[in-house]
Amino acid sequence: MKFETEKKDGKIFVTVYTRKHPKKEEHREKVTLKDILRVLEENNIKHGKCIQSVKVTNRTPDRSSGVFIFELAQLKPKSKPKPKRKYTRRTSKKTPSDPIAEITEKKLDTD
Repeated sequence: MKFETEKKDGKIFVTVYTRKHPKKEEHREKVTLKDILRVLEENNIKHGKCIQSVKVTNRTPDRSSGVFIFELAQLKPKSKPKPKRKYTRRTSKKTPSDPIAEITEKKLDTD
């Protein structure tokens, strides 16, 4: 099998060629999307999703070659850090009162 990669118009074109149609006793080849992804990874080519995939096999002369088309990998823009959210209380905060003053008031009330 022979692979050729080419970048045009924001796309990656991978052309695959297989050997000629085999006789019954020879080995038959089949190229899938998984094989193409492995080739792109081996060549360190970053790609996006597959736009077009083709069945390539050497069983018939019509399918002995084909072109797979991928999008180029989009670089994600660096996002700004999100500001921390300021949480507000659902209930009002009670201010602690002076405990000594409360005790003395209770004692005065009982007398």
